[in-house]
Amino acid sequence: MRAPRACSAFCFSARFSRLFLLAAARIRAVALCQALFVELFMDLQSTDFELFGLPARFEQNAAALEERWKELQRQVHPDRFAAQGAAAQRVAAQWSARVNEAYRRLKDPHRRAAYLCELHGAPIRAEDNTAMPPAFLMLQMELREQIDDASSLASLQSVEQQAAQMRQGILADLARQIDQQQDWPAAVQSVRALMFFDRFNLDLARKREALLGGAPARFCRPVPHFFHPPSPTSTSWL
Repeated sequence: MRAPRACSAFCFSARFSRLFLLAAARIRAVALCQALFVELFMDLQSTDFELFGLPARFEQNAAALEERWKELQRQVHPDRFAAQGAAAQRVAAQWSARVNEAYRRLKDPHRRAAYLCELHGAPIRAEDNTAMPPAFLMLQMELREQIDDASSLASLQSVEQQAAQMRQGILADLARQIDQQQDWPAAVQSVRALMFFDRFNLDLARKREALLGGAPARFCRPVPHFFHPPSPTSTSWL
């Protein structure tokens, strides 16, 4: 009667040993995978700029940024770690998502500027900062009235050109305020201005579609932000 029990205990012990060795192998694979990622990209807590090996500045080379993103994606693609098992692939998938998130943020001027402000202790706080001076409120109203009054593509194009020129001015302001002056309060205001024009461009697109198709345009409700009125000597309306 003792032999079957001994055999059963031996089989259990052997099975447990195999499971233990398999688990240990998986843990080692994941640890090696994580160590490789840490060596290549620091860690998940690195800033987007550290992750991409770029200087923390507003002006970036779009082509170089895209090339670096493709390079990082090749390095962290889960298929590269198929031999290390599913656990290692899950780690790689986390890194792939992190790289994509950083790329989307760095590629967008509005998000890149807001991210730099937050890194330097100047959050945008668009959701709870709703104060607005009369000067910028009047500008918003004038631009939206021009959209309403536009009855042809030619008249709408004039509004589009005006908005594009203002937006380019904001981007130039951000490059100076962030990269040269490190004037974070001023950069925060410029980011909020850029947010308005990004929404305004959506309204322009809806109006253009309405003019082409005859359907009534539905515009975004303006979200107020805080801006200082322009000084008499400044070429910027911020």
